[in-house]
Amino acid sequence: MKKLTFVLVLLLVVTLIASCDVEENGSDDDGAGLGDISAGDSTEGDGAGDGNGDSANPEKDQADGKTDGLPEGFSYAIWPEGATLSASEEYILNLAVSTLFLLKNEDWGALGAMVHPEQGLTFSPFGYVDKDAAIRLGAGDVKALGFDEEVRIWGIFEGSGDPIEYTFVEYYERFIFNRDFTKEPQVAVDRIIRTTMMDNLEILGNGASFAEFHMPGSGPEEDFNWASLRLVLAPYDGDLYLVGIVHDEWTP
Repeated sequence: MKKLTFVLVLLLVVTLIASCDVEENGSDDDGAGLGDISAGDSTEGDGAGDGNGDSANPEKDQADGKTDGLPEGFSYAIWPEGATLSASEEYILNLAVSTLFLLKNEDWGALGAMVHPEQGLTFSPFGYVDKDAAIRLGAGDVKALGFDEEVRIWGIFEGSGDPIEYTFVEYYERFIFNRDFTKEPQVAVDRIIRTTMMDNLEILGNGASFAEFHMPGSGPEEDFNWASLRLVLAPYDGDLYLVGIVHDEWTP
């Protein structure tokens, strides 16, 4: 009787051990299955990356109205209506828009890094650049504009002939961001949208290009209260750098 009991107990122990082995092997199989699913997810991720490659397809992006490099939410109207930009013109526009937002945000350190290393940055209050009277600052001076309280003569007022004797802050408010040029402007590359003066932007650099941001006039005085900002870019060492900030408005 004792022997029979011992045998039954032994059989029970063996059965329990075998059961444990099956559960452990089953767990390993589950792990392998999860590994396969993970690998499948990774493959799908690669596919999604390819599928999101619209930005690598400029023609599709242009058809969708996208422009790589522009700040999210920034919109504008190309002038003249119906005109299209070439790839090089889009590059100029993207660089000019980046510069425009640095001006709006008064990020003088970043703006200074974009200034032409040799030509510096020329400021013109009106569309005709009086190179003899215009203020020109180097990159280091531009980076320090946030602390600059010097009063300079930036040119003369058209009509009266009085000197424009301003600190930089005063000049900025009157002759750079007197209008918010990021609010749906008309935009042109290497084309003057509107001016009452002779265009001489070529004096700012050999091979220079520019983007114009134009805010049309409004109300009964619409022919007199328009404003434009032209950002002039010139080549240096294989890239374009900022050489001019030219403000324009109606002048008598």
